[in-house]
Amino acid sequence: MFVDMKSLFDIDASSNQISSIKDGTFYRMTDVLYKTKYKTVDLRNNSLTSLRKQAFWPDDMTIEDILKADTEFTVEMGGNPWSCDLDLCWMIFAQEAGWFKIGNTTATCASPPGRDND
Repeated sequence: MFVDMKSLFDIDASSNQISSIKDGTFYRMTDVLYKTKYKTVDLRNNSLTSLRKQAFWPDDMTIEDILKADTEFTVEMGGNPWSCDLDLCWMIFAQEAGWFKIGNTTATCASPPGRDND
């Protein structure tokens, strides 16, 4: 989607009724060393329930490779009906490792039941 946009720093995809993001959507914007060219991806106020790691990094890129790369950026996620299950666990690891930041907006869980404020 954002192929060869080497000077793009921010993506505002907020409030667009997006319900899914394909694998590879954002990682094609990085150079061969996987150094991030963008700083903020705004996905607020859409219809996203899940977001795979593969949207940002190639499937064959190991956690060790990601940790060695300069990939720090922020994703704004609030206002989506997130399904807070194991498919989102990569975000916790990524945030703790310092190469992924959840933005200033509050992201809440729409499912499973009882997870509405996580």
